[in-house]
Amino acid sequence: MKSTGIQLRTVRPPHLAILNSHVFHFVTLKEFAATRGHSLTDWFVFIYYESDRRDLLDVYKAYLEKEQFVNYRFFPIAAVNGRTSKWSRSKNIAAMLSHLLFRWNTRRFQTLLLGNYSSVSVRVFPNLLHYDELVYTDEGDSTLAVAKQRHALPGGPGVARLHPRRLLRFPDAATFFTRYKELAFGHSDRVIHCDYRHTLRRKRTAVNTHQVLFLGNPYPKYDYILEQEYANLVRRVAGSYQKQGISFLYKPHRMESENLLAALGADGIEIIRDGRPIEVYLGEMEVWPLHVASFLTTAFSTLASVFSGELKIVAYRLSKETFLKKQEHFTAQYAYYEEHQREMNIELVELPHA
Repeated sequence: MKSTGIQLRTVRPPHLAILNSHVFHFVTLKEFAATRGHSLTDWFVFIYYESDRRDLLDVYKAYLEKEQFVNYRFFPIAAVNGRTSKWSRSKNIAAMLSHLLFRWNTRRFQTLLLGNYSSVSVRVFPNLLHYDELVYTDEGDSTLAVAKQRHALPGGPGVARLHPRRLLRFPDAATFFTRYKELAFGHSDRVIHCDYRHTLRRKRTAVNTHQVLFLGNPYPKYDYILEQEYANLVRRVAGSYQKQGISFLYKPHRMESENLLAALGADGIEIIRDGRPIEVYLGEMEVWPLHVASFLTTAFSTLASVFSGELKIVAYRLSKETFLKKQEHFTAQYAYYEEHQREMNIELVELPHA
């Protein structure tokens, strides 16, 4: 499998990180390295990305080079309708292992850090490699579910596993590098609080009080909400701002359909067609919007972490009945945000009347 990236070092780095292509994970790795007193040259980074998102590679490479990552390699995974194939994942895993064996002649590292433990392409590596310490970083709101699962399991060797298959099971003990202060993980797990004190020292930027940015959701794609109903919900929110003379900008999720975006655009909603990740998009803006809004999105946790609570976030509350499935999951997410409104600088508000 062809891979892209640069490797400037000939001596094997003692630490390995396997991440998906998300700037938030790069920031977290840099923070963890600083917390441990590591240089970034001590880390080798595998980055996998969906092959239909090659347009973002230049964005990621520019960020990595700007932040002085020198040992990294990209691996593509084919995606069909937003889902990666088992065959592509298998080839991806084989390519990473081959690189370790033939490039570095080893499967052992002092630290193995994983940035997306819900991905099969990442989850197998703790069971294929040797390491002194295994570290998991946050994965948006999925961290909440993982903590709940691991905390509910009894302690003891061979017990705290989230998957019965050998290659996909969670290890019995791990280190979680997380921004969530109050979460309890497994009985044998270690928790290190991540507050981004080493990496995020940005100054507060100017704010345009006459503009809001709304983040789209892939709810129709995954049949959580019918597309027409979702469009109506967005129109209700947009209309409430427009009545106040506030410009409403809609940044779509990449899984949203062109039909949906065309319908919203026809109603006078300005669509921001910018493929950059939201944290990169906002990080490069000289003037922020009044706030960033959406219904529910893992981007809320990412933005609260990356911008250390300086960015105002507004979450519009949808009723449990709005969702066609996973109602309890969405209810639990709203409950978490409500509990941590002050810490995350997030405000939960009711939908405006139709």
